[in-house]
Amino acid sequence: MFRLDAGLKVYLHRDAVAGHTRKKRGRKPLDPALPREVVRHELPESERVCPHDGSVLVEMGVETSEQLDIILQQVRVIQHQRVKYACPCCDQGVKVTPVSMVIQNSSCPLLGDQ
Repeated sequence: MFRLDAGLKVYLHRDAVAGHTRKKRGRKPLDPALPREVVRHELPESERVCPHDGSVLVEMGVETSEQLDIILQQVRVIQHQRVKYACPCCDQGVKVTPVSMVIQNSSCPLLGDQ
């Protein structure tokens, strides 16, 4: 117990405080029942080469992002898949297809220009 100038008493407790879990960041997933159109973004063949040893890169997965597309009384989800490539010989030759300008500049058409 400490005594402050104003005569207030402060008690220090060393009891454990119950932990908590943080809420998941980001938006909620889009409804899985909505129809989906998959747009696959791939690197050109000329760029699928490891810059360190010249080996041909192999596909190792995709990064998926979804964009809600509303068309006059029709709603669908456009799923953008950016292919990831890796060198089978070394761990330094990883490349991901860059984000296209369409994905970067997309906004909700209902909101208008803001």
